Amino acid sequence: MDYESSLIERERPPVRGAAEAGRRPADPAPSAGGFERSRFVLAGSSRAFACFILLYALPGLLGHEPWKQDETYIAEIVRSMSATGDLVVPTMAGETFLEKPPLFYWLAAALARIFAGVLPMCDGARLAAGVFVVLACGAVARCGRRWRGREFGRTAVFVLLACVGLETYAHLMLTDLALLAGVAVGLAGLPRWRQSPVASGLEIGTGVGIGFLAKGLLAPACLSAYRAGGPGRGAALAPDLGRPSCMPVRQRCLPTGSG
Repeated sequence: MDYESSLIERERPPVRGAAEAGRRPADPAPSAGGFERSRFVLAGSSRAFACFILLYALPGLLGHEPWKQDETYIAEIVRSMSATGDLVVPTMAGETFLEKPPLFYWLAAALARIFAGVLPMCDGARLAAGVFVVLACGAVARCGRRWRGREFGRTAVFVLLACVGLETYAHLMLTDLALLAGVAVGLAGLPRWRQSPVASGLEIGTGVGIGFLAKGLLAPACLSAYRAGGPGRGAALAPDLGRPSCMPVRQRCLPTGSG
């Protein structure tokens, strides 16, 4: 045995008995895509997290005139709806406007009337954007807990709020925000359709209703994609939405400034 071999033998740890070696914990099996190894979980106080969401949603809603181009015509529709009392057919500059369903206009007109004594009409109407953003955050938190685990609720909300551009559109009068909230509410009800079919159906139906009254048939189409793959694909729907082929769905379900 030469000098280098003797050094290797000295540094090598002693070999223990087979019985003791058998008690060593096995290495954790790698999960698909390394998700479990690299997962990011947030903790903290629920009240602090709720305050964080409010601090994200509320500032920027007040203190400025309607911004071009979407807020100008939505503010006019809300003003006309409040003046005429016609909640069925939205009008803009005296002309019928049927491009978008009226859910966002209803809530904006109601909030503008409630806060008419303390806020200008456009600021009161813009509070509807904050309501739908908070609703979307709550629904996305339920999605994270039900799709991945209880510890992923806050993480899912942070991922949503980190979307590029949302920090701007979340503080504008946009019907897309109601669509976002509707799709999130519907997705939150999908995972428990076997355990609680009635509650799941009510939640999915509520999300479909909100989305349909916000932007038409897009929300029902997005939520019906779950059924396209069969009942057994419920657990795989969330990872599928991250694939490049689902980019059009993600682009249409997030606010884009198109009104």
